[in-house]
Amino acid sequence: MTTLTGIVMNLTSRQDLPTGYIYIFKNPSTRKRAICGILTWFMGQSTGIVVIANFAPTLFGGLGFNNELQLGLAIVWVTACQIGTFLSSQLIERLGRVKLLGKTLLYLAWALLTALSPGRLLLLHLPHCRGCSPEVLSRDDL
Repeated sequence: MTTLTGIVMNLTSRQDLPTGYIYIFKNPSTRKRAICGILTWFMGQSTGIVVIANFAPTLFGGLGFNNELQLGLAIVWVTACQIGTFLSSQLIERLGRVKLLGKTLLYLAWALLTALSPGRLLLLHLPHCRGCSPEVLSRDDL
């Protein structure tokens, strides 16, 4: 049986079922599907890409850009996000989701530990050394 035949058979068997929001949320199997679909939609709409794309003119206007540059930067942002999404989907398909997720978690942990290392945190609290690198400072400065 092909996939198309299976889908057609599934749809024809469900034509006799009641429809409507009340039925969807009363029936456990359709309730679970509805909740998963709603959460997926909500999480997709809540991502940074969508939020920044929606508020790009306001954000760039607050930075002092004129109207033309605001819209131009918003277009660049959306285009870069589309290209990045396409490239990341290709990367995910080639490397595999589990391997990529594991490596990403390791890299994220490494980045957080590096950013929060005691030497870097100490530099943030020294008023005369804002922006200094640890190599520039002598032991006497610390």
